[in-house]
Order: sequence, then C-alpha cells, then structure tokens
Amino acid sequence: MKTFVKYIICTTLCLITLSAQAKDFGPEQKRFGLGIIAGEPTGITAKGYLTPKVAVSGIASWSLVNESFTLISDVSYQFFDLADTSTVSVPFYVGAGALLGFDQGGKNDGKTLFGVRVPVGVSVQWDNHPFEVFLEVAPGIEMVPDTEFEMTGGVGARFYF
Repeated sequence: MKTFVKYIICTTLCLITLSAQAKDFGPEQKRFGLGIIAGEPTGITAKGYLTPKVAVSGIASWSLVNESFTLISDVSYQFFDLADTSTVSVPFYVGAGALLGFDQGGKNDGKTLFGVRVPVGVSVQWDNHPFEVFLEVAPGIEMVPDTEFEMTGGVGARFYF
C-alpha cells in the first residue's frame, strides 16, 4: 500500500508540474483534469496536457476482470478533431502506455500483473467549461505473469482546474 500511495503522489505531482508549463489549451484553457472512469478498470483518472496535442494520463482503479488494484499510465497524441465549433471540440486520440496490477487472489493467484496498452479514444471538450467526457478502448498485451491479450477501456469524465 505504501508503494501505491507513493506512486499516486509522484504521478499527480508530475502531471501538475508538467501541465502547469503548458499555455492556453485544454478545456477552457485549463491543463490538468481529475475525474472518474467506469469500465474495465473502474476508478480515478487524471490527465495533464504537455502541448496542445500531447497529454499524459493516469488511472488508479479496480479491475473487475483480474480482481486486482490497477495503475495505468499513458501518453496520448490528439490526431484531429472530429468536430470543432466555437463551443465544443471532439478530439480523436491514440497513445501508448503501461498497466501495473496487484492481484488480490483473483485469476492470477496474487501475482503482480504488467502489460502494455494502446489507448484509442474520443473526448468532448467544451471551450467555455472546464469539463471533458471521453470514451476509450485500449487493446494491449499482458506480459507478466502470462502473455495474453488484454482489453481495457471505459467511459469517463474529468474536471479541469
């Protein structure tokens, strides 16, 4: 549990520091968002913009499939906006990241999980409100303890400040 708390604190501080250096982008020109994600896994999500197109995100969550506490970290790139009006933009993004799971006696018999993933998603960001909703799917490969296909993703929302 101490490792988890240290990881969350470190990741949050890094996201805040990196996103604070960015200028004039993100929902309502805010660069750091915090919210929830529901799906596989379900938990808390954070996102910080480094440039107008590049963001770093993290998820601290519970996996119902693996019965494990799961930490996810991704870097994503916004390729284009599906819609971009004066009030809302709908960016499409793709990224790369890693997944670390601490099994609690589920299908992996208490073993630590590690894998890589490729998140693909779309979000809706309002220009005049510091809010974002998103849909993401992330195919990947679990490499430890066994090599197998892994699918994560969900629906979420973040508030930017």
